[in-house]
Amino acid sequence: MYVILDHIIFIPSTLFSFIMSSNTATKRVNRGRQRIPFTKVEDETNRKVMFSKRRSGLFKKASELCALTGVDIAIVIFSPANKAYSFGNPNLDVVLNRYFGETDTSQENAANEILRAHHEANMSTLTPLISDMESQIDDQMKSGQAYSDAEICRPHLSDLHLDQLKDLKYHMEELRFQTYEKLKEASKSEMVTTPMGIGGVFVPFSCSGINNDGVGPSGTS
Repeated sequence: MYVILDHIIFIPSTLFSFIMSSNTATKRVNRGRQRIPFTKVEDETNRKVMFSKRRSGLFKKASELCALTGVDIAIVIFSPANKAYSFGNPNLDVVLNRYFGETDTSQENAANEILRAHHEANMSTLTPLISDMESQIDDQMKSGQAYSDAEICRPHLSDLHLDQLKDLKYHMEELRFQTYEKLKEASKSEMVTTPMGIGGVFVPFSCSGINNDGVGPSGTS
């Protein structure tokens, strides 16, 4: 029980301890990164997407390992649709022949060494390019997601107040005026840099269609 004396509440120590322990128990405990269990993806579409992504990642890691250490690697994968995908360095046949104990002739060995050197040179050149392209793709995907989020969060014009509409109108007119100035500068630059032939007539670029709404030479925003 608790007692109220002159608007002061006295809570027994046992009840206070119970309240504090309850508040502590309701707090969310951050356990950090959790290991995701490896189980088969049941949805067929998701399973195909997962296979394609993991296959590309596996081949990329194998290519990087070959470029860094010069090892021979052979990988054969069968998709859920029973389609075979393979990766080999210097090529799949050489690695499989070594694995099964089949020896090549000296001429084949020389050809394989040339092929290996050519393949390693290509991998050392292409691996950084592939990584850079993947980074660019990730950046583009993030930019696209940010644009989609902005489109979702952008309010409709009918939801804006009068002051907000006036502010939006001001910024749009300012943008249109700046566009007009850029076009005018570009037309002047073209008049200076474009050579005139003998007997030719030069017609400068016109921006007259922009200043009809109070923006440009005929008015201000």
